[in-house]
Amino acid sequence: MEPIIVLSGVCLVISLVAVVARSFTKSWVMRKFEVEDYALIFACLGFGAFVGILIAACNAGQGQHVWNISKEDAHKVAHLTNFLDIIYPPVMFAAKLAILLQIKRIFAAHHKNFNYWAVQTLIAINFLVYMTLALSFIFACWPRKKIWNPSVPGTCVDRRILLPTTSTINILSDASILLLPTLSIAKLDLPIRQRLAAGAIFATGAFACAASIVRLVYSVRFTHTNDATWAIEPVERWALAECTTVILVGCFPVFPRLVKFIMGTDAEIRHSKLPSGSTFS
Repeated sequence: MEPIIVLSGVCLVISLVAVVARSFTKSWVMRKFEVEDYALIFACLGFGAFVGILIAACNAGQGQHVWNISKEDAHKVAHLTNFLDIIYPPVMFAAKLAILLQIKRIFAAHHKNFNYWAVQTLIAINFLVYMTLALSFIFACWPRKKIWNPSVPGTCVDRRILLPTTSTINILSDASILLLPTLSIAKLDLPIRQRLAAGAIFATGAFACAASIVRLVYSVRFTHTNDATWAIEPVERWALAECTTVILVGCFPVFPRLVKFIMGTDAEIRHSKLPSGSTFS
């Protein structure tokens, strides 16, 4: 079995378990299901579709050198890869929307402060950018068939621009979302233990930034080779890592409450100096 197929399964299971655990905690333990919870469910379902298509692409020849597979399989890989490119932006937006809404709920629950406007701005920018990317991949060629069959007459957007652009946007988006709560936590008057616990949740997003950077490197390499079926595999591999990490970051804030429930010590969050809506105690 191809390593990327195994990795796909592992990433999907981890994401699914995390989203189910969060959904249980919010609906059964906290009795409060909110917009970000639906966004994470959507992201997980979309990620499941992404993994399914990626496995189909691997079975068709993705990850193999183009000269080792038939022309029909090469066209099939290109077709499925285009579906992956289309699915990826809305999945990432939904997961990041969940994180941003939680940041607003924790750090700007009652006041329209800097965090509130920063979150609103990031949500709007991410929505516009990711939807534009999805549409760009949908209409990457006209007619669409030219996307996977270059011999078809028509015109195409230069893919050497699209893939690196997607990775660059992910780096900027991940970094801004990571920086916002980190700065807010640093300003809180908290015991060091609580500050580290809260910071660790969002610091997990640093891996998403790293995955985006590595994905950018492979995206640039992909644009400089004719061996597309082989060169696209590491791009998708790091997309798996980034999607999984972002979904996990969105799920993490409620896990302390779930642990309390499992241990039988669950109760209303005790009075602390944490902002309203926090689950870090």
